[in-house]
Amino acid sequence: EITGFVLSGLSALFVLGACSSGNNGSGTGDEPTGTGGAVSESGGSPSSSGGFPSESGGFPGSSGGFPAQSGGSPSAGGDTSGGGGTESGGEPSNTGGEPANGGSSGETGGGGTPGSGGTPGSGGTPGSGGTTSAPTGGPCLTDLTQQAAILGDSYVTGFTTPALQPDLAMLDPSLTSTPNYAVAGVSFASGGGTPYVPTQFNTAIAAHPNIKFLIMDGGGNDILLCDTTQFPGCNVDCGAAGSSTKSECIGIVNKTLSTATTFFQTAASKGIEDIVYFFYPHTPDKNGGYNEILDYAEPKIKVLCDGANAATNGKLSCFFVDLVAPFKAAFGDANPADFETILGVHPTAPGVTLMAQQLFNSMKANCVGFTQADATKYGCTCTQ
Repeated sequence: EITGFVLSGLSALFVLGACSSGNNGSGTGDEPTGTGGAVSESGGSPSSSGGFPSESGGFPGSSGGFPAQSGGSPSAGGDTSGGGGTESGGEPSNTGGEPANGGSSGETGGGGTPGSGGTPGSGGTPGSGGTTSAPTGGPCLTDLTQQAAILGDSYVTGFTTPALQPDLAMLDPSLTSTPNYAVAGVSFASGGGTPYVPTQFNTAIAAHPNIKFLIMDGGGNDILLCDTTQFPGCNVDCGAAGSSTKSECIGIVNKTLSTATTFFQTAASKGIEDIVYFFYPHTPDKNGGYNEILDYAEPKIKVLCDGANAATNGKLSCFFVDLVAPFKAAFGDANPADFETILGVHPTAPGVTLMAQQLFNSMKANCVGFTQADATKYGCTCTQ
């Protein structure tokens, strides 16, 4: 039986970048200079664990510098004209000789050659981007027995199949003793068993008030073990072809999303900073109807999870882990050989190992859920 469904905004999910920019070069005068800006990259990390219930399958640059040199001032032109010669009549002789010829007029002086403008300075060489740094993510944890928790359904606990936490601990030993509140068969907002995933969180935060990071799934059993009182006919329609068009199945998804939205706000108010939320792979059970409604719900849950940071004013980030594509790539789509045979919705050991790896990859990519020593070991940077 899978745990809670698609959290609104991936809330139930969450177990709780980077721009590289080159500074513009600047050039002055004829000798431009360029400075490259250093790029920093930040990332946050999610893990995904989706759980179908244990008893009944879970659900699923830079611009050049400006020329510095202005053109030179034109040189002053020469005098417009040379002074003309003095033109005075010759002194008459005392004896009445021929009057003297007037002097020749002076030649006009040529204008001076204008000075040419100075050569403009060329633009500075554009700065290149700096070397990409390791992703920077969530807070550095000091004790994952007090600052982290695992929530969810039978995709976490296992159902005649291995539990998820031991595989996670093989990848990150610090998760070995992280408190695990998951219960097989529980839902996120309706149907299934209890305690619902949000209630698991309430229990966890009461026992460990300093939790900052969650790994979780939920939402599958809301469909698989649906509440026929609230959603009459869901037990038939949601497991059959056309499930994504049935009002009762859509109603279940919407209720889960609404509950997940509230969950994110509550978690943020309690100090949760990062959630890695995983959703379910396709399973061979129920004539494809469950996979259809899963495919309807998954993108809505992802949008909710991805938008959690904005919705909580930067207090909480959610990292969504999709399992459909990795399972298809590794085993084929909904291959019966890779699921237990009682309910047909829980992955066998290879699938559990694959889930753990996908969650761990998300944690590393976003650098969340790590101590400072582990972050360094895994090639990322947590924040102090």
